[in-house]
Amino acid sequence: MHYFISCRITGPPGTPTLTGISSISHTSAVVSWVEGFHGGFDQTVTIQISSDKTKWVDRLKEIRSHLENMVPRHTTITGLLDGTTYYVRMFASNELGDSKMSEVWNFTTQGTKNNIMTKRVLHTITWIGYNFTTCLH
Repeated sequence: MHYFISCRITGPPGTPTLTGISSISHTSAVVSWVEGFHGGFDQTVTIQISSDKTKWVDRLKEIRSHLENMVPRHTTITGLLDGTTYYVRMFASNELGDSKMSEVWNFTTQGTKNNIMTKRVLHTITWIGYNFTTCLH
């Protein structure tokens, strides 16, 4: 007599791991990640961005199969404002629930806001033997 036992582990998916942010331009950046365990079902990976860490916007919702695949994934986030700091996080979901939120990473797009220099002008006023120095911005 032979018995065949099959086990299928199911549950909410594992947390995806952000692995990099690259090719940052004035209006876009490439976000890289590795998926977590799928939980036995197809999963949807969601990337969110924010410029203030309070209002998060979904920028990618990608349905992935439940096949094991630890190949790094990449997506380009477009439509960003130049010279702005953005925060990125992500999570996965399947029919049994959501993963935990990933770590939050940040990057700053290229632009004029990054290159603004503050000029300081020093004025010295001599008045009856006393020197006064003021700094004007």
